[in-house]
Formats: sequence, structure tokens, C-alpha cells
Amino acid sequence: MATYYVNGSSGADTSNGSIGTPFLTLNKALSTIAQSGDVIILSPIVGLTYTVSDVTAFQTKSFTLQSDRNSYAIIDFGGLACNTAATTKKFTFLYFKNMGTWNSSTGAVSLIYENCIFEGIGSGAAFWTNSSSVIMTSVLIKNFKLLTADNASVNLIRGTTSSSFTNIAILNCTGVTAYSGSVVLSKSIMGSAVTLNLVSGNYVTTSTNEESKVVSGITYGLLVSSIVLTNKFLISSGDGEVKTLISNTVAIPIMTSNTTPSGRVTTNITPLDTTSPYQAFDGKTNTYFHTNVNVKTGWLAYEFPSKEIIQKYSLESQSGFSSRAPKNWTFEGSNDGGSTWTVLDTQINQTFANNIKNYYSINNETRYKIYRINITANNGDQYLTFCEMEMIGEYPPILSSLGVKTANEQDYIHYGMEKATIIDLNLPILTRQYVQASAVALGSGKVFKQKIDTSKVPIKVVSVK
Repeated sequence: MATYYVNGSSGADTSNGSIGTPFLTLNKALSTIAQSGDVIILSPIVGLTYTVSDVTAFQTKSFTLQSDRNSYAIIDFGGLACNTAATTKKFTFLYFKNMGTWNSSTGAVSLIYENCIFEGIGSGAAFWTNSSSVIMTSVLIKNFKLLTADNASVNLIRGTTSSSFTNIAILNCTGVTAYSGSVVLSKSIMGSAVTLNLVSGNYVTTSTNEESKVVSGITYGLLVSSIVLTNKFLISSGDGEVKTLISNTVAIPIMTSNTTPSGRVTTNITPLDTTSPYQAFDGKTNTYFHTNVNVKTGWLAYEFPSKEIIQKYSLESQSGFSSRAPKNWTFEGSNDGGSTWTVLDTQINQTFANNIKNYYSINNETRYKIYRINITANNGDQYLTFCEMEMIGEYPPILSSLGVKTANEQDYIHYGMEKATIIDLNLPILTRQYVQASAVALGSGKVFKQKIDTSKVPIKVVSVK
């Protein structure tokens, strides 16, 4: 799994897309991603809109696309049609504008939309997820008016598979359908002109196109989180070099088998005939880690391609079967192929609500190659099942240099650390990166110049890429 960064202000498409040398355009990142599970991270820049000129890569590749912070990165589709239902996708904190027909054919893949806005071009736009597994949380769908099947311009799901729709706002559309299945909305909001077919649940109707509404202390519709642009700081050394600390998030990719796209899923039990262990990590709520009858204990492990620090994990029970969910377990790490295990967390008497993830934080600063959940009891059923598990962590921070410069507003917006950030000077600095914002001619045979105070930074290896 690879991660590529895009900065529409300071990036360059001739770079390698790393955090220190990001791409300039989203199109370059889309053409670069190679395997399922790759991640593209966009910098949301005030007044800047990313574009998609060729939707082929967007349609045919499985990937995660997200903003680099809790602020919308804007993507303009220019009225183009796009079928994302063909491949697994995850979108977080994105604002898609001027959309044509979104998803034009069926797909049995996972689609995850979190904190997103989808805005159509009106009469020429329809929004169809058209997948049997859809998870939407805090999503606004607006201005889609092209009538398709069942006299609806918005189709939330295809088939009868259970999916999750929470804090959804659907405004200025001409109809919402579940097509051949049914959809239950939770804490959602509808414009008064929206008509529903096979859609039910906990929602309110508004005549003023409100994106969110608080009723009896409960927020219906869009939950908006945005970046606070004040109280941010950077580090500046005596020679004028500006630096910041950047963390790298690590997580299990969306798995399509026990060994793809990367890593390895293992277990000590024989799952139910129709299931496979990797389905606990496939991003779908309609597939499960599922034991045979009267098997109520066992372990499930994921081996990362390299050693990683995991500091949080989550579990979600099989919908409607909370009695099958784990009750007692330990979360463990191993560095010797699974011969010995270190217990990192212990949980007793845990219960689960439908379609809600339970998150567990652990105090771990050690890199392990294999992590597992070792379940010693479930909640009473004859089967042990759960639909999804996540493992989440961060690398130690990277000290990244923005160069010798006077920091400007964009530097603080995109690289500034929060006022509450605690800088632990005992943490190891694994990588020192230099971002060269400008170039000058250096003469024949010279490719790079950077002044480094060797009394402060001892040099062991210099590489030019």
C-alpha cells in the first residue's frame, strides 16, 4: 500500500508524490496509484479547486481519497459522468462539485463516504451508489434532478444487503429510492421536495433546505467539522529554516483476500464454509468473520508487510446478532512469527450496538509485525461473529523542513501544528526532509545544494533521487 500527497499550490507533477515533495494535480496521483488500497491525500487550499479531467483511473482503480485534515478538499468534475461502483472506494472530507451521473452500473463492492458533499449539476445529474455495501456518515447530497429508475434521482443502494446511512442530508433532489432493496436512515434530513421509495427511518423533513437541524438535542443531517486557522505554529531555527512535525497514519488496507492487496490475515479456526477470515477487514458490513456452530473462541491476526506501531483498534458486530459478538478478549502483538505474544490490551464484558463501531485505545510504542485479537468468550450465541475490525496507529513524527524562508499564511494552514501539540524531544526523528521551493542554476555536474550545520545534524548518508 502506497500513500501519495497532492498540494495544488506548492506541489509538482514531476515529483514522487511523497509528503515532502507532493504532486501538483489530482490527475497525476490517480495515474500513479497502482494497487488496491493505495491512498491519495489532498491539501485543502483556500480558493483552490482540484479537477478530474479523465475519469478512467477514478472509475477503474480501488483507492482511498481524503483531505489531509478536517476541512473539505474541493474536486470539480466539470459535469462528467463517473461510475465508481465498479471498484472499492473510500472518501473522507471531500466536496465533489459539478457532478454529472455518479455511478452508472451495478457493483458488489464496498463504498465508504465520510464527511463528504456531493453536488450535481441539476437536471443532468443523478446520484446512484449502486453497490450492495454502502456506508455513509455525515454526507450531503444535493442538486441531483435527473430522473432514472423508479422516478428517482438518488439511489442509495442496490440489492437487499444491509448498509449504514447516518447523518445524511438530501436536498434539492427529485426522488430517493433504494431500488431493489431498502434503506433505513438514521439522524438524517430531507428537503421537502424529496419523495421517497423503500426508504424509511429516523429523519426530518425541512422546507428551507437546511443541511442540519437540531431536534431535542439530536443533530439531524450534516455534521460539519472544519479546520481552525488560528493558534497554529511552526518551528524556526536560528538560520531561518522553518520546520514542522508530521505524523504518518498506518492502517490495514481494505482486504480482497487473505493476502491482497498487502499483508496477511490468519486465524486458528476454520471459518463457516461461506466466509473467509479477510472479510473482517474488507470494509463491508454485509460480510463477517464467522465461526462454525459452537465455536465461541479463537484468534484472528493481521501481519503487516513491516513492523508497525498500532495504538487503536475497533470492532463492529454483525448487524442483528450482537449476542455473537466478542465479549472477552486480549489484543496482542508478536515479532517472532506468532510464536510468542505480548498482551497490549484486555477487555472484559464488552457489548455492541447495531452498526456502531467500538473503539479501543492502547498505550503502545513498540513496533510489531503481527497483531491479533484473541477472543476467550462471546456474548452467549452458538456462533462467534463480527463484521469489521480496524487497526490504527502512527509512526513517530517526521521532522520536515520547509526550507529557509519566512513562513506565510499557507504554510501555517497546511503545515502548522495545533497550539495544543506536545512536542516530545525524546521521540526519535526518523527522517529529515527538505522541501526546495525554488531552484537556481548550480553549474555543470551539480544537481542539488543544501546548507546543513553538521555540528547540529551529523551526516552519515547523502542520497539524491
